[in-house]
Amino acid sequence: MNTIELKKMITVFLKTKTSRAYAYDAVPDNAALPYTTYHLTSSFTDENQKLEVFTLLVDNWDNNSDTTALDTVTGSIDGNGDKVLATGLHNKKYFVSGTLQACFYREYRLEIEDDDPNIRRRQLKYTVQAYLN
Repeated sequence: MNTIELKKMITVFLKTKTSRAYAYDAVPDNAALPYTTYHLTSSFTDENQKLEVFTLLVDNWDNNSDTTALDTVTGSIDGNGDKVLATGLHNKKYFVSGTLQACFYREYRLEIEDDDPNIRRRQLKYTVQAYLN
């Protein structure tokens, strides 16, 4: 599985939804809120070694007490869930010729309390099925 291509797909998609999207370990020290982070936390392969299944966490962070913007961007990233024309990651299907095919399925959407009472956070968790071509 070419995880570099998968990360590129995720980054390009997130940049269409928010201008401040970072891999979880690449957030600049001076990053202004609100911003989005993502993390491919783990993977395993099927018995035929043709499918790799990843866990993707997408976190949206803000310090505004009004969570309308935060919930809006979270909803935009998740999308309408349409199985044919998904507008977000939920039920999204990607294909890059000769590289990979990936399907995203949302597992959950959470409001997470932060240690800092000024921080608001939303988390989306996806199962990503990536196939080698």
